[in-house]
Amino acid sequence: MVLAPDNPNVDIPEAGIIRYPSFSSPIAENYPIGIPLVSLEKIKRFKPDIIHTHHPLIIGSLSAYLANKLSIPLFFTNHTRYQEYIKYYLPIGTKITEKIFNRHLKHFSQKISRVICPSPTIQQYLQKISILNTKIIPNGIDLDNFCPKIQSSTNLSLIFVGRLEKEKRPTNLISFALQLKKTTPNFRLTIVGDGKLKPILEQQVKSLNLNKNITFTGIISRPKLSNLLNQHHFFISFSTSEVMPLTHLEAQACGLPTIIPKNSGLNNFLNKTNSIIASSSHQQTCKAVENTFTNNTKFNQLSKNSISNAQKYSSQNTAQQLIKLYKKK
Repeated sequence: MVLAPDNPNVDIPEAGIIRYPSFSSPIAENYPIGIPLVSLEKIKRFKPDIIHTHHPLIIGSLSAYLANKLSIPLFFTNHTRYQEYIKYYLPIGTKITEKIFNRHLKHFSQKISRVICPSPTIQQYLQKISILNTKIIPNGIDLDNFCPKIQSSTNLSLIFVGRLEKEKRPTNLISFALQLKKTTPNFRLTIVGDGKLKPILEQQVKSLNLNKNITFTGIISRPKLSNLLNQHHFFISFSTSEVMPLTHLEAQACGLPTIIPKNSGLNNFLNKTNSIIASSSHQQTCKAVENTFTNNTKFNQLSKNSISNAQKYSSQNTAQQLIKLYKKK
C-alpha cells in the first residue's frame, strides 16, 4: 500500500495507491504539500509489517503515529539536503530555521528503526546533528527503461532535467549556453522540467537570441524521457543541492556523460572518469566540453564509463538492500 498526495495528472484508480488531498507549495512550484487524511481502519485492514516514509514533516508525523498504533517498525529515507533548501528559500533567519528543523529531525529520528541515507553526504550531515541510526542505501534507477540507443545527432547537444527552481541554479544553464554559442553556434540545449523560474528563463533566452539553440519541453513522461535523453550527447546541471543524482544517473545509463560543478556534492557517484567537472569559468568548461565532443576516442570512453557507473545503481539492487534491512527488524 502506498500513501501519496493527489496528482492532477492521474484521473483513474491506481491499484495499491491511496491518494490524499494536497495543495501547491507557495515556495516551490510542483512540490505539493499533502494533508494526509487517511482512515486508520483502512490501514489496519491492510495489516502492514513495516511503514517506510520519505518525508519527516506532515506525512512523517502520520507515519510515526501509525507505526506506534500498530506496533510495527518505521523507516525513513532522508532524500533532501534540507539545509540547502532553507538557504535558498528562507534567506532571512536561515540559521534559526535550520536549528529548529534539525531539532525536529533529531526528535523524529528517535522514532525510526533506521534512517536510510541515499548518499554518504547525507549520512555525514545527520551524524553531525547526532542522528546515528543510519544506513546508506542509494536510490535505484530503472535500467530496463533507461538504456543506450543509437545517437544520430551530429551537432553538439546537451540536456538538463529537473525543477526550474532556485536550488537547481538553472540560470547558469543560460549563461553557459551564451558562452558556448561563441565557439559552437549550432549546439542544442534541451531544458526539461517546470517551475517558477521557467518564464524568466524563457525571457532570457529570447532576449539573448538563443531561441534556435535552447528548447523548453516542460514536464514529460518517464518513457519519453528515456528516448529524449538518447537524442543528446551530454547531461548538464549546475545544481549543488542534490542528494542522490537520479536524473544524472538515468542520463548516464543512456550513455550520456554528465557535466557537473566542482562543488556538486556528488563525488560519491560521479567523477572525472564519467563526467566533465565544470570550472568556475564557463569559457573553460565550454572548451572542455568541445574538446571531449570532438575527440571520438575520449567521448566514447567517457560514455562507456557512464553506462558502467549507472549500472551499479539498479532499482533491483536497491530493493534487495531494503528487503534485507526490513527483515532485520
